[in-house]
Amino acid sequence: MERMTTQTKIIVATAAVLAVVDIAVRAFLPTRTVVVHEMSAVPANTNASVLTVRQLRIVDDSGEVKMDMKVNSQGNPGILMFDSSGTERLQLDTFQDIPSLILMDSNENRRVYFGMESGSGSGTYQNYDEGNAVAHDRNDD
Repeated sequence: MERMTTQTKIIVATAAVLAVVDIAVRAFLPTRTVVVHEMSAVPANTNASVLTVRQLRIVDDSGEVKMDMKVNSQGNPGILMFDSSGTERLQLDTFQDIPSLILMDSNENRRVYFGMESGSGSGTYQNYDEGNAVAHDRNDD
């Protein structure tokens, strides 16, 4: 059996994350009440079947954020996912127009990075063991 290339690993990981996001959105949205804290005027010709927001937070039954989808102040979209204790465990984003998937341990240290070396460059995979885990800087300002 052939080993997967780094690019194939990135594609598979990204597809898995998007599947999880799809399942989470489908599971939470139909049974939840939408609470809108900020609203802006929507043009009259906007299609009513499209939800347009700058940020979407999905919470559990106790109101704890489990997934946060937003566009940061630099215009980069991202998805953050949190475990049952509220620890960030996954980040999928396009920081500086470079797509990446980052997996963190229970201390929010970066353990796995799937991404690209530049916006049009080759794929890269980095695995960090206990001794070289990297403190994670969240890109969500």
